[in-house]
Amino acid sequence: MGYSRYDPRFVFSEGEKKSFLPTRWNNFSGTVGVGWDFPIIEGLVFRPTLNAALGNVENDASLFGRPLRWVVDFSHSRFCGDQVALGFDHLTKVGGGIEMNVGRYELGVWDFNMQSIRIVARYLFGQNVSGASVGLAVSF
Repeated sequence: MGYSRYDPRFVFSEGEKKSFLPTRWNNFSGTVGVGWDFPIIEGLVFRPTLNAALGNVENDASLFGRPLRWVVDFSHSRFCGDQVALGFDHLTKVGGGIEMNVGRYELGVWDFNMQSIRIVARYLFGQNVSGASVGLAVSF
């Protein structure tokens, strides 16, 4: 479990004109995981794991009068069996970005109601493999 309150002060200036960027937020989170090994044969087990997470983040950041949210991305994958052809048996991905709520913006002739736009940068690594990506997502 955790709680944090972050309230930095960012000031941008052009000569005598100063602009302040409000970026404070409150965060509460909790995570729990439970798993157990069930042996199948020697050297092979079935390991179901139940993970649960609860979190809440509130911030006051905005861009063009629209609220901004921070996005955090993490995943770890382990591949079963012989992975000699791939050259690796696990991958880990970490990243982060921002998401802006655009309200209900109608897009195109099909009347899609765009609600938010997100940009995320990620770094992927594993045994004998690494890479980076930048993604752009739109929520309808």
